[in-house]
Amino acid sequence: MSNMLKCPNPSCPYVFDPSQVPVGVVLSCPRCGMQFTLGAPAHTTSSTAPPSYPPAGYPSTPPAPSAAPGYNTAGRSPATSQTEPAASEFETVGTVGRTVVEERDPATPLPGRRTNRAQVFILAGIAAVLMAGTALAIIFKLVRRPEPIPPETVTRLKDLNVEIDAPLSGWTHDDDTRAKLGPPYVFVYKRGNPEAYVAFGARDYDPSSPRPSELAEVRDLPLKKLFSTVQIEPPIESSWMGEPITSGNGHKFRAQSADELNWQGEVYSISHQGIGYWWVSWCGESDFDGLKEEFAEFRNKVKLLNLRAKWTERQSNIIPYKGETVDYTILDADDIWKETSIVPFKVRDPKLDKRLRIDATPKSDRKALPDEAELRVYLLNEPGDPMDIARKFVEEKRIAEVAELAPHLPKPTFDVITGDEQGDPPRNTVTRTASVVRLSSKVQHASSADQLIVISAIRIGEKVVVVHCWGELAKRRVFETKFVQIASSLREGK
Repeated sequence: MSNMLKCPNPSCPYVFDPSQVPVGVVLSCPRCGMQFTLGAPAHTTSSTAPPSYPPAGYPSTPPAPSAAPGYNTAGRSPATSQTEPAASEFETVGTVGRTVVEERDPATPLPGRRTNRAQVFILAGIAAVLMAGTALAIIFKLVRRPEPIPPETVTRLKDLNVEIDAPLSGWTHDDDTRAKLGPPYVFVYKRGNPEAYVAFGARDYDPSSPRPSELAEVRDLPLKKLFSTVQIEPPIESSWMGEPITSGNGHKFRAQSADELNWQGEVYSISHQGIGYWWVSWCGESDFDGLKEEFAEFRNKVKLLNLRAKWTERQSNIIPYKGETVDYTILDADDIWKETSIVPFKVRDPKLDKRLRIDATPKSDRKALPDEAELRVYLLNEPGDPMDIARKFVEEKRIAEVAELAPHLPKPTFDVITGDEQGDPPRNTVTRTASVVRLSSKVQHASSADQLIVISAIRIGEKVVVVHCWGELAKRRVFETKFVQIASSLREGK
């Protein structure tokens, strides 16, 4: 029976024949993969001492074994003695086993170091899929256009106190046209065969209601942006969200686009609890009669909610302005006039008693030039009818101004304006206590010098108090009702 040596790994049962292996060669166990060097055995202190298992100083765990008797672990120098027989610390077996060289196939990877190629391919594939997914997600976010409203669902627009049912069959979102219109138009739908479009807009004006001029400006915005020429016609007799459609808040139109196509459509606007709403629908001119019922059906899908049941409009203050030397009062119902000093003008115009101005930038375009107007109160000491005196005084003053500023121009003309007043009504109701005269003053060859003039006058004692308001005639719709309101409020005392 030959002496066999066991693998120095305590947990490995493999044995081999040391006579088949040269001393000093680094060996690798074919079963557990542990590497070691066969060296000279360590001398024992007693020949009769039984072998220990595991030997003293022998490692109890395989990853970091100490040098066992008769072995040197990898990376250490072999034992100096190579002639002494194998140490008794090695376990002896009775049969000759195959040597480590015979057991190990040189082409086989060492145990514990074997690489699973399938696993490598699987991990590489997972990494590639994750990277591709991340790239696709980034690209999707960059190119995707968000849908503001799912086209097949009911959308509740709580902030605008309105809901919009799913569109009619055949209608789809048109984000390109919506981008052309811009705010406050939030939805545009289109259909084909025949081609047609509808647009809906909404804007919150809380704590006040939108003025008629503000509604009209937004209502006509699509016509300016989409068509080169527009012809306005009376509206179709109808209603929208419970409000009647009249010439004051809607109209039909015929238009021509830049590509010389002819179109026909309708526009509506209403306000409800501080929010303005707009609807525009249009199609080819020859298709309008066939589609107007479909337009009405689509428009009726927009419905008011009841989310502002307790909403109340905030009223502006009524601001009184009182005379400096005579006991008179004028009232600003919308709090839009601001008093300014008369000192710079008093030397040149000693009859001047008060000066107010409007200097407001339009809400729809903060970059636009401001709307400017002026009011002056004069105290005249003349007998006769106050209105006749006031009108003569104002007209003579205007003629002198034009002569001084542009002596080459002809004298301005004055025509009395009749008919309905243009512009937004005042937010607050103020009793009219004085009659007014509205004048259109024009200067030939100088339209920029044309003026809208509003005059009122009353007598207090020996003085005639004259209120004179003026602004650009081209902005009559902006100023006329404002001028009439404050001029007609002229009264004696408070």
